[in-house]
Amino acid sequence: MPIYEYLCHSCQHRFEVRQKMSDAPVSACVRCGKAVSKLISPSAIKFKGSGWYVT
Repeated sequence: MPIYEYLCHSCQHRFEVRQKMSDAPVSACVRCGKAVSKLISPSAIKFKGSGWYVT
């Protein structure tokens, strides 16, 4: 299950929610109950080795 990050417009609280992709997005802040937005986070990719190779 993916972890989604949300930001509250009112209290600026950032929180994460682990939920299915088919679940409805969170619409209220867990702290104050006001409206939230889903944040876009970078994916966790780790490249190992000495560089890129052309084949």
